[in-house]
Amino acid sequence: MNLLDLPNEILLYIFAKMNVVDALFRQSGFNQRLDQLLFNSIYVRELDFTIKSWDNSISSINDLVINHVCEKILPHINDKVIKLIVEPYAIERALNSAIIYPKVSSLSLLNFRSKILLQHLSENNILIELIRQQITHLHINTTDEINDNNDELKIFELILSLSKHLIELTFHQSYSYLFDIDLVGYSSEYI
Repeated sequence: MNLLDLPNEILLYIFAKMNVVDALFRQSGFNQRLDQLLFNSIYVRELDFTIKSWDNSISSINDLVINHVCEKILPHINDKVIKLIVEPYAIERALNSAIIYPKVSSLSLLNFRSKILLQHLSENNILIELIRQQITHLHINTTDEINDNNDELKIFELILSLSKHLIELTFHQSYSYLFDIDLVGYSSEYI
């Protein structure tokens, strides 16, 4: 049995189990029927540029995948995207001047160091305009070392000063602890 022999409902169920960005990279461009299913506004309404592992940790999608999807596919589906999920390695390519998201109202910024996020919120004009004009739901997840400066207040102030339509702001911060551990050798003799 060939994948294309399956009914659309089954194919959509299979695609729903896949990361949308990854599915767009791996499955689009091969068959007109698959492209119609993949580019369906219901399927592409949430673009997630992250990979979630079994333990809920978040990592980056492969650069080749990000580049291909941003350059070749996003220009065809950008007007269908409602929710965008990005991490530090994908933000520059997903939010560039060639791609406009007229319907995006939900944005998740995941795994950002506070200083990097503050820099994007201050300098990335596309991100600034999205937050100012469109975003109603904003989810932020920062990961910092315990001894980092507290930029959270600056982030909050900047978001609140930029946003005109914000209804919901979720902010999650996690810390990585760096410990110096002295290991003392232990030996025992058995007689």
